[in-house]
Amino acid sequence: MPSPYPETLAEKYSFSGAMGALYTCYSFRYQAMSYYRYGQSTDCSARWDHFKFCLSIRTKPDDIVETMVAERETRLAREQAAKPSSLDVWELRDKPPANFPPDVAEWATGHRE
Repeated sequence: MPSPYPETLAEKYSFSGAMGALYTCYSFRYQAMSYYRYGQSTDCSARWDHFKFCLSIRTKPDDIVETMVAERETRLAREQAAKPSSLDVWELRDKPPANFPPDVAEWATGHRE
């Protein structure tokens, strides 16, 4: 089974790897799991774009492929940085809450006022 974390660009941009990821995304099991977890089917457009990109670089010379991959990696990193983060919902505190830490004796016995 291939690693989910490719080690080289050749593995990351391999035709067979992109095709496998696309097939997996559109599989019934993957879509059903996504629908169960999130209430909607998975959007496979990013995998489809990756598959098309892998197809487009297959017949190009190595120097052009390196340029295309570098541009794509830069664009994807920029898009990822612009997306909202799960950390955006938290607010940084300057000091702990007023009732922190709770009294250990009260906490252990369950007597709270």
